[in-house]
Amino acid sequence: MESELRQLLLDCLKKKGPGIETARLSGLSPEDWQAFLSLATTQKVIALLWHRLREKGLDQAVPFKVAEVLQGGFRRNILRNLCLYRDLHSLLSVLNPEGTPLIVLKGIYLADVVYGNIGLRQMNDIDVLARPADL
Repeated sequence: MESELRQLLLDCLKKKGPGIETARLSGLSPEDWQAFLSLATTQKVIALLWHRLREKGLDQAVPFKVAEVLQGGFRRNILRNLCLYRDLHSLLSVLNPEGTPLIVLKGIYLADVVYGNIGLRQMNDIDVLARPADL
């Protein structure tokens, strides 16, 4: 069942491609839903999963308690990312007047440029690259 849940997660996360039948989700047992949530948590895609389910109109097939977990994870991720963006802004506002160039890397860059929504990419820190001479 684990490989089926992995495939289901991948299918739910895909932006494009064949649609997912509501029956695939509504056929999950409570234990399957817990394993599905655990997998999404381990892969750090709870926020993206909830977004894609809503985007595809599949959120109606999600049990209420599971939807609460997904919504809560989505909201927490947005709040955490907003704090990280605030911290990045503070960092840049100090270093830019000094003429210290930074390159923003990984999650914080990807959230904006690739995902197009800062709440969809889970991040835990801010990764920047600076020249050693500027440190």
